[in-house]
Amino acid sequence: MAKFVVAGRAGCPSYARAEMLADKLATNLPDFKVHKIVLSQEDWALWVKEKCTTCDWSHPHCSSPLIWRELIDRGGKGIYLGGVSDFEAYTDHYYKLSPDTKRDTEEAIAQENLDTFLAIQLEISRSKPIEPTKVCITNASSTIAYQLAPLLLTERVLGDEKITIVLFDEESDDSVLHAMAMELQDMACPNLGEVIVTNLPQRAFTGAKVVFLLDYMQEEKCDEMLSKVSTKYTGYAGIMDFNADKEVLVMAAGPYANLCVALMANKVSSLSKAQFIASPATIEHQAASILASKIGVASSDVRRVGVWGSCDGHVIIDTSHTRVHNHKGSIVGEPNFSLPLRKCLFDLVWLKDEYNKEVVERHSQLKSSLVDALGLARLMKSWWAGDGAWHSVGAVSEGEKAVLCRPCLCETARGEWKWFEGVEMPTAKKEEIESKVQRLEEEFDKGVVPSSNQMLEDEEL
Repeated sequence: MAKFVVAGRAGCPSYARAEMLADKLATNLPDFKVHKIVLSQEDWALWVKEKCTTCDWSHPHCSSPLIWRELIDRGGKGIYLGGVSDFEAYTDHYYKLSPDTKRDTEEAIAQENLDTFLAIQLEISRSKPIEPTKVCITNASSTIAYQLAPLLLTERVLGDEKITIVLFDEESDDSVLHAMAMELQDMACPNLGEVIVTNLPQRAFTGAKVVFLLDYMQEEKCDEMLSKVSTKYTGYAGIMDFNADKEVLVMAAGPYANLCVALMANKVSSLSKAQFIASPATIEHQAASILASKIGVASSDVRRVGVWGSCDGHVIIDTSHTRVHNHKGSIVGEPNFSLPLRKCLFDLVWLKDEYNKEVVERHSQLKSSLVDALGLARLMKSWWAGDGAWHSVGAVSEGEKAVLCRPCLCETARGEWKWFEGVEMPTAKKEEIESKVQRLEEEFDKGVVPSSNQMLEDEEL
């Protein structure tokens, strides 16, 4: 009994020609068996190379189709025949049969093969179980993590994605995290996959597509903490570099967020620096809330408040692009109509001399986990969707070692944050902002953990 294998690319006319000849032989010869293998354009070259290597065929073959004869009764690696012309010569010599198809027919069958192949692949992809998106929250026993975890589900931060939440805390009692996991499961949210509790960073970050770094959220910032913070975050970076999803999005919050992003982006090699950002969303929301109270509108009606500086509260608030919606004045318009801030707020002396101080004071005195969590959730939702909305973000800039928060936007899903077009550093505050950049650079220099080679060199000296 003869068994021939015809392998080729979907949509290849030469494969269609060989296929029709093989079918003709199988119809006319009872003992002639045909097995067909169809592959995509992308998979073909690698598959052919691996097949020829496995079967120890010395013939260089790369075109479609590839045909060989299986030795059914004896086993073995099979007898290499070649391409369509070799197959035609073989069948003509042994079976006195040759193809009688036209080029148009071959192309029509090739297109039919391609359509069928794509339909089958689509059906296979639909039948596969959808893997939930893994979201890791560090310092998961904190109150901000307790507020953030349910928001990921109820606010549909990742759209329609099913989510597996990883509660990671190296120092907390597991019973606290297990109780939190039980509460999340009791919410019965349809977009929740499972909840994983762990105190092992490697397990927490393996396969993670989103990571919220909430370590040291309530810590007072001081130089004595820099070494501890730097060691932890560079350790996280090393683990993520090897174990996290290659498109992971990492968002840091808290007083050390800017340092965290700078250190981790400097440490990784397989991940992009654009995958790490610091979130000053809490400060941005507080700044908008103070303005809204002064004007007499809802906090959500004050938009495009810019934050320049760092997440620890050393900031300059930029209102030069701020817009106010639903202002009760003489000028009205469509539902989305808005006015510049200076058309609604007339106490410009307060805006110039007192406003920034009030924002900094509120941020230092009012520690609100709910505001922190909601700010992180909204920022991640915007990043995941790439909706192009205004946000103040601490992102790594080319050629800069310090990570400065500034107005940015992200226009592609899970893409890179870029400066908002037309938004420049406030001229009147330029020196203050530059001093904050210098402060962040000094902090980075203090926080850089020397490599093992550098430490050995220092010991030798």
